[in-house]
Amino acid sequence: MRASLGLTLARTILFCGTALGGTYLYTQKPTPSTATEKQEKVKPAKHVTAEGNQEEEGKDPSSIPPKPTTTIKEAVSQLLHKEEGALFPKGTKVIGTSLKGELATLDFNEAFKAIETLGESTESEAQKALIGVLVRFPSVKTARVLVEGKPYTSGAFDWSEPFTVQ
Repeated sequence: MRASLGLTLARTILFCGTALGGTYLYTQKPTPSTATEKQEKVKPAKHVTAEGNQEEEGKDPSSIPPKPTTTIKEAVSQLLHKEEGALFPKGTKVIGTSLKGELATLDFNEAFKAIETLGESTESEAQKALIGVLVRFPSVKTARVLVEGKPYTSGAFDWSEPFTVQ
């Protein structure tokens, strides 16, 4: 009988404990117990462009306006440095830039002339890269290239003729 009484007492305590514990659980606000249950706000990844601007991943760099201190000359110089030997001949430097109305004039050193040896497709990509930099300056609608202050025409392009910046 003692074993039976002890077993009955144990069952009663277990039942009451479960009932009380269950009541306690249902009166408390649910809290996340694992990291997967937590809801966290995730910020989009950002990276810094060559010009030092932060941008969201996947965003077109040409849609980011330049920093107020960035000039056309600085932006083009950074492009030349980044693409030297790939899109632009080694040693290419910006001598000067000017903006008259909506026309930007980019004046390069003599090294720019070697661009025609890189091939017509590379020359076209170089022009697109220049447009990609200039499009960030809202006042620039067209651009042209000079070499040492003189008009330059390669085998593929007449760089001194204004081209559209879009």
